[in-house]
Amino acid sequence: MWVLALTTICAVSFSVGQSAVPVSAWTSWGCKWNHANVKYWAPSPYLSYPTWTSAANSWAGLDASYTVVTSTYDVYALNENRGNTVTWTGVTRKKGTIQSLPTCTGGYMTTGQVETVLNWSLMDSLGYSAAKRQGAAAHEIGHALGLHHVPSSNVLMYGADTRTVTTPQSDDKAGVNALY
Repeated sequence: MWVLALTTICAVSFSVGQSAVPVSAWTSWGCKWNHANVKYWAPSPYLSYPTWTSAANSWAGLDASYTVVTSTYDVYALNENRGNTVTWTGVTRKKGTIQSLPTCTGGYMTTGQVETVLNWSLMDSLGYSAAKRQGAAAHEIGHALGLHHVPSSNVLMYGADTRTVTTPQSDDKAGVNALY
């Protein structure tokens, strides 16, 4: 009997003494820009131009901006037709590579050396809707702003295309605001 009483007292003491640890729903991949007005270029003849524009607009109103320009850009946004030769529908990469991480020097990305890419033909074969394409583009913009994958499927930076949202959520936005 005294063992049961002691076990109950210990369990109650443990649960009462335990404090909630705040958990961040965003993660940085350790690299960001040294300026808050991140400029991107998406050539308008590309099929993905409206998708990138819509995705960029979904990140509006934060401490960092993602603005379209036609010259002197930080990020080049494009689409490729790699089909199933790669496993990604979108990637943020070092310019000129298939999927290498962008160069990060002293915690900062290098202007003109970052690409965000949509694998348009794979999205076609998977039957992606316009909203799902925009969500993939917005996810890659999150990486271009410095965010990494998180384990929760109800935020944009979830690491799989099975995410349940297509626009940045409050936790995604909080991450960008914290970085900039």
